[in-house]
Amino acid sequence: MAYLDETGYTERFTQRELQQLTQTGGGIKLEQAIADASETVDSYLAAIPGRAFTLPLAVPPAKIVGVTADIARYELWAQRASEEVQRRYEQAINYLKDLVAGRASLIVGDETPVDDGGDPMQRVGWRRNRRVFTDCSLGDFTGSPVERGGDWRRD
Repeated sequence: MAYLDETGYTERFTQRELQQLTQTGGGIKLEQAIADASETVDSYLAAIPGRAFTLPLAVPPAKIVGVTADIARYELWAQRASEEVQRRYEQAINYLKDLVAGRASLIVGDETPVDDGGDPMQRVGWRRNRRVFTDCSLGDFTGSPVERGGDWRRD
């Protein structure tokens, strides 16, 4: 599945640029460039340790669409890429490398799986609720050190 189409490309880089690139005949076609760029993106996303999403992304985040566009643009320009096109390509690849290394996070929309009523032991999933447990929040459950009159470091 491609993360970009012709309309998305022309919205980012103009119809005029696309016509210039396709009329010169020296490069590859837009569809091929987009397919290659999408495969490049997927190859990096597949390498993310502990990823919790399937590929290809059903609803790609805007950042992934932008990265795919920059890579496809670079592919289209081939050997004639300007400094700007080269710089954006390098930024896109560096972002993908940062995702794999854990220096950046990819936020994929939450998709709730359909409960088919099957055996709950056969379902696997995860949930993140951002709760923070502290001595105060668990005080009612365990009895806080302050209530017991003790020092939490010695109890």
